[in-house]
Amino acid sequence: MVLPLSYLGQVMSCVLVHDANDEILKCQCSPDLAQRYNGLLELADEKIHVFPFSDVKPCWFRLYTDASIVKAVKILEEYWDLGRPGLLIEAVAALDMALLMAGGLGREELIQDMLTNLQVHMETDADTAETDSQAKRRRLAAEWTNGKDEQHLPAEADSRAKRRRLAAEWTKSKDEQLLPAEAVSMPKISCPVPAIAAPSLEDFHKHLHDRREPVILRGAFNHWPALHKWKKVSFWENATLAGSRLVPVELGRSYVDSDWGQEILPFKRFLHEYILDSSRRDSRTGYLAQHDLFKQIPALYADITTPDYCYLDAPPPDAGTPVALTKSAKTQQLSHPSTLPQPVGQSSNPEVQSNIWFGPAWTISPLHHDPYHNILCQVVGKKYLRLYSPHYSSRLQPMSNMVSAPHLTEAKGDLTIDMSNTSSIDVAAMEVSPHEDWDSTYPNISEVPYIECVLEAGQALYIPIGWWHYQQSYRVAIIGGGAAGSSAAYHLRKFANESAVDAPIEIALFEASARIGGRTTTVDVFGDDSLPIELGASIFVKANPILYNATLDFGLDIKGFAEKKIESDFEWGIWDGTNFVFKQAASESRWLGYWDVIKLIWKYGISPIKVQRLTQAMVGRFLQLYEEPVFPFKVLQEAVAETELMPFMALTGLELMREKGVSDSFANDIIQASTRVNYAQNMAQIHGLESLVCMATDGAMAVEGGNWQIFDQMTKRADLTVHHSSLVTAVVRDQDSGKYALQVDGDKGAGANIQRDGFDTVILAAPYQFANLSFSPVLLSPPERIEYVSLHVTLFTSPYSLSPTFFDLDEQSQVPSSVFTTLPLGSSGEDDQHKFFSVSTLRTIPPGKHSDKPQYVYKIFSSHRLTASFLAELYGFPFYQPGEASAEAGIDSVGKEYISWYYEKVWHSYPYEIPRTTFADIKLTNDASSPSGIWYTSGIESFISTMETSALMGRNVAKLIVEGLQNGY
Repeated sequence: MVLPLSYLGQVMSCVLVHDANDEILKCQCSPDLAQRYNGLLELADEKIHVFPFSDVKPCWFRLYTDASIVKAVKILEEYWDLGRPGLLIEAVAALDMALLMAGGLGREELIQDMLTNLQVHMETDADTAETDSQAKRRRLAAEWTNGKDEQHLPAEADSRAKRRRLAAEWTKSKDEQLLPAEAVSMPKISCPVPAIAAPSLEDFHKHLHDRREPVILRGAFNHWPALHKWKKVSFWENATLAGSRLVPVELGRSYVDSDWGQEILPFKRFLHEYILDSSRRDSRTGYLAQHDLFKQIPALYADITTPDYCYLDAPPPDAGTPVALTKSAKTQQLSHPSTLPQPVGQSSNPEVQSNIWFGPAWTISPLHHDPYHNILCQVVGKKYLRLYSPHYSSRLQPMSNMVSAPHLTEAKGDLTIDMSNTSSIDVAAMEVSPHEDWDSTYPNISEVPYIECVLEAGQALYIPIGWWHYQQSYRVAIIGGGAAGSSAAYHLRKFANESAVDAPIEIALFEASARIGGRTTTVDVFGDDSLPIELGASIFVKANPILYNATLDFGLDIKGFAEKKIESDFEWGIWDGTNFVFKQAASESRWLGYWDVIKLIWKYGISPIKVQRLTQAMVGRFLQLYEEPVFPFKVLQEAVAETELMPFMALTGLELMREKGVSDSFANDIIQASTRVNYAQNMAQIHGLESLVCMATDGAMAVEGGNWQIFDQMTKRADLTVHHSSLVTAVVRDQDSGKYALQVDGDKGAGANIQRDGFDTVILAAPYQFANLSFSPVLLSPPERIEYVSLHVTLFTSPYSLSPTFFDLDEQSQVPSSVFTTLPLGSSGEDDQHKFFSVSTLRTIPPGKHSDKPQYVYKIFSSHRLTASFLAELYGFPFYQPGEASAEAGIDSVGKEYISWYYEKVWHSYPYEIPRTTFADIKLTNDASSPSGIWYTSGIESFISTMETSALMGRNVAKLIVEGLQNGY
């Protein structure tokens, strides 16, 4: 029950009763407060906004506070009558305004008590008791922890399986969203800020008084719960009453810009519009800067501990510096515009002030100094800072102490503020355009020494009083959220964390669709999410280290393909258009498995053994691409040559098999069936390496629920910002700075273009020819256009099985569960009469909510759209159409009694893998040794086109970027 009426009555009595010395009496309007609270609130608001805060009489702050409390009480009384949930949010807003506009003068404890009670009610209303899902998450978390600790379990495999299962269930039960940390690269830190590991109080006191210079404090607050809690979106939503708390947000790049302003917003809006959804059309930056959020939400104090260093006696500013020359009264007005007023008559904490800065990665604080000592603690993400000694103040061109305040002019007239603590030098512009002659704009600025650092989460930076400091972060963009783009993001984060690079790697990923995964996607049969079917990129194998290890690391359940799909004695068969040249028994019997091997050898001699050994040798060479000295590779053809895979690339599959002594019949019947189902290409066309890839299917597996989850998890663990439904249309390079701007069409052509700029590195993780991107300046060596297969994928359900008569079998014969096609021995691909490459039976759906008959789920790969007449012939059901039958009628013409559900998709699935010895460049710009520029991942697809190889190229590009940063670029 929300704040009982008796409690509200006590609040009103407290607010309306004043002693003789109460400031509010000076307003001479308190007797009317209960009835005229709205009008008095407007009056107090007018008085507060007419004058600078320092000139506002305390009585008006007190009146504003009390009128806001009365307003909140009246709203809650209305809630008692109506029960409308929105009224609770209005009450919270009224109390927050008292804190933000008037500091809650004299009523802080009362306001916090009311907010605490409201929070309890709102949480109870949302969840009146511990839900089953919450209990399950806690149980799973406990079991997961115990599972990791139980090293005494009798079987290691069982322990690992249990941990994977628990991790997967935990992920599904609580898909925790993290605050994004956008991706950046940056130059080498040439003049680093010195760093020390958690100094003792005595050592730090000595540094304060003797060294008097900035220093990074490593490990000084690693024990803070905030380091783990504050990066979670759910934490901030809970701490701010489901995001209803109001906060003052700065809008604009910097407070020195003419379009800069402030707006009070609900925290939820700030979080979603300016932190989580930074691809919105309104590209203004939102920054919660230098705000005493601890005072507004005291519960946050539980997650931090004020460093003991803050209580040491600090030295005065250096003699002759601006702060030392400024009178203390005036000094209080020198700092960055404050968002919480400190009314006259209410002294601030003389020991420690605590403020929070909360913003996206590209926020900046212009070059300025503060009239106090700072210990800047980085809790989430990373930040670049540049610092100048106060003894160089005159050369840093401080602004005037009579600067117009455009953001205050509308409310208070033509006001000026003291901005002499802020430099007129635009360091951000110098960073963006480093080659410009800035000395002509800011005389001899290049000669002014500075120190710099990248402050990481868990580190603190001591900034002495009066030291000038500027902070900004940089970005890297990834275009495409498929296997390559997701892997690049994940490995950028991983390699950067493992290295000693002085570069914050914060990633912005732009994906044209509404999901992550690229060509890995699932379709729900009958629209039922319990029946997902892979539409593309269906399997991977244990020899794929990135994908396989990811399933273990992410706790994803994997499934094999040994289960029987349909009532047939044969799991699969290979049909050449006239006969089944081979059929695999559908049995789990080891002896029948051996019998199939014997049949292969009986029919094809030792060719199966030769191909097996050749495939194993190929896999061994391929895996060298993952390790030194080959990895990372700057030129793909050099890596292919170094691993001795080039001979496999230079020949067609048929030529390679003949060279290795493999019979034409085995190559045609068995290997070609595999190249057709996997790549829709014949042995006389596809290169030899890809033909062997098709034979490396031992231990084929997939992720339960869809392989896309691998890449979705990669992006979630990369601490990045994902811009869904954001089609990048142009990449433009600034000639002076070398940085890139991306033009993004959020509505795919609806005309709502937005632009993102300031990127040091761009990774194009999509085929160049399908990206429809323009580059300025134009790429000197753009990737060549490669022809891709246009593959038709048809998923459908039917109570019918494959018809024996279609395959020229008698009606009592059993057709294999899945059928792969090949050509008659000796024929060319030009006379291919097949209307499909493969038909696979994926699963059986028993009778139930979708049908009163068992339904078989089929997938057919073909070069053209399937016709209804062909399907009727393939499955043996009648096909009638009123009037004259159309030969072009599609699957949509078939009655639901024959095909109960269907889904069609045309993919640019993979390139035509013709023999080649050259590949597209990995770096599309001429700065090969720099991490900055434009990188390209899809060139690997003409080498081998799989989920794994795309992920490998993403990993490779990530490593090259991180190594470039380590080498000083």
